[in-house]
Amino acid sequence: MKKILILYIFLFSIIFAEKTYKCGVAKGYPPYQYADNNKIIGFDVDIASEVFKRMGKKIEFYSGKWEDVVAKLYFSDELDLVCGMETTTERIKRFSFSIPYYERRSVIFVLEEQKDINNICDLIGKNIVGDKDSHMEEKIDKLGLKKELRIKQTVSKEKSFELLENKNFEAAIARDFEEAVKKTESIMNEIKQGNINKEEISEVMESTIENILMDSNIALGLLEGKEGHDYVFKHALNTVVIAIIIGNALGYNKKQLDTLGKGALLHDIGMLKVDEAILRKEEELTPEDIEAIEKHTIYGYEALKDMGEEIAQIAKYHQERIDGSGYPEGLKGDEIPEMAKIVAIADMYTALTEDRRYRSKYENYDAMKIVMQSSATKMLDHKILKIFLEYMPIYPINSYVILNNNQQAKVVKANKNPFRPVVDIEESGKVIRIDLVSEINATKYIVGVPK
Repeated sequence: MKKILILYIFLFSIIFAEKTYKCGVAKGYPPYQYADNNKIIGFDVDIASEVFKRMGKKIEFYSGKWEDVVAKLYFSDELDLVCGMETTTERIKRFSFSIPYYERRSVIFVLEEQKDINNICDLIGKNIVGDKDSHMEEKIDKLGLKKELRIKQTVSKEKSFELLENKNFEAAIARDFEEAVKKTESIMNEIKQGNINKEEISEVMESTIENILMDSNIALGLLEGKEGHDYVFKHALNTVVIAIIIGNALGYNKKQLDTLGKGALLHDIGMLKVDEAILRKEEELTPEDIEAIEKHTIYGYEALKDMGEEIAQIAKYHQERIDGSGYPEGLKGDEIPEMAKIVAIADMYTALTEDRRYRSKYENYDAMKIVMQSSATKMLDHKILKIFLEYMPIYPINSYVILNNNQQAKVVKANKNPFRPVVDIEESGKVIRIDLVSEINATKYIVGVPK
C-alpha cells in the first residue's frame, strides 16, 4: 500500500506540475538581450520576466545566436517563445506576436575612442557595418540620410561586432538585406511600365557588389534565406550574387563587375514581353510556346541597348551553349561573350534550386550534378564552371549536415572543395569551428543532412 501511495503522489505531481516556459534570446545584442559572465540579461529579458511574473507563470531563458534561436522556435519544440523579435511581413506569416510592450530604439555601437560620434548624423562619411536582421535603413530614409550613409552588410550582429572590434569599421549599425529584393521588385515593376530606372539599378548594384566583395560567404548565406518573393525578383538577385562571385574570382575590376551584375540582374528582362499565359502553363509546352519563350533573349537585347552593348549582350546570349545547341543564334565556344557564359551558369543553377510551377526545387547537391553534367556534354564553359564549383557550396551556408561521427554541424563557409566546407559543431556548450579541408580534419567528412 505504501508503494502505491508514493507512486500516486508522484504521478499527481507530474500531472499538475506548473509548466515552465522556455524563452529564446540572442547572446550578442546589448542592451536588449545578451550574456554577461554566462548570465542572460537585457531589457527584453527584464520585460519578459516581469510579464510572466504578473501572469503567475514560470519562464527560463535560452541564449544563442539569433538565427539558431529562431530556428529552434520554428523547427523544434525546444522553445515556447522568443522575446524582442521585430515584426516583419515574412515573420508574421510564420509566428504569432503579442502586443508590443515597448518601442525599441535603434542602437549605434562605436569604439570607446570614437568620441566624435554622438548621434546618427555623426555617421556621415564614416565606415559603418551592420547586420541583416534590423530595419535601420527605413529610419535612415525617413531622416533623409539615405544617400549620405552606406552600411556594409554582415550576416549577424556577432560578425558586425567582430569587424568593429578589429577596427575595420568606425561604427556598427543594422540593415535589412530584404531592401535589395524590394528594390529589385521596384525596378522590375517600373520596367513593366516601360521605364528602366538606371539610377536605382546602379544603387542596387553598387551596394550588392560591395557586400559580396566584403565576404562572399555572407552573400551566399543570404541567398539561401530569401523566401516569399515573386520568382522573377528572387531569381534575378540570386543570379547576380553567383555571377559577381564568379567574376571576382576571374579578376574582374569594379567596372566589369558592375556591367556583369547589371546584365545578370536584367538577363531575363525579355520575359516581361512573353505572354504570361505561356509562362504560367503547368502542362507541357507546345513547340509554338517554346518558340515564343526563346524570343525573350531578343526582347531583352532590344530593351537594354541603351544601357550598353555588353549588358545587352548578356541578355541576348545567356541561353547560348558552348556546343552550339543554344539560342538565339546557335553560337559556339569563344563566339559567346564571357559574361554571358558566366550568367548562363548562374542562371541555370539558381533556376534548378528554386521552385517552379511544374516541379519542386532541386537540392543543391542534385542541382550541382545537373550543372556539371551540362559541362561534361560541352554545353557550359569548363573554366568558368570550375570556378563556380570552387566557390558555390553544395551544402548551403547556415544549413545543417551530419558528419561521419554522427555529429550535427552547421555550414558557415564555402571551400574550394565544395564537398568539404567549414562547419561549426557544439561540444560541452562551446562552438568549435572545423575546416574540413584541413589535413588535421582529414578523417572527418559529411555523410548526409538531417531529415
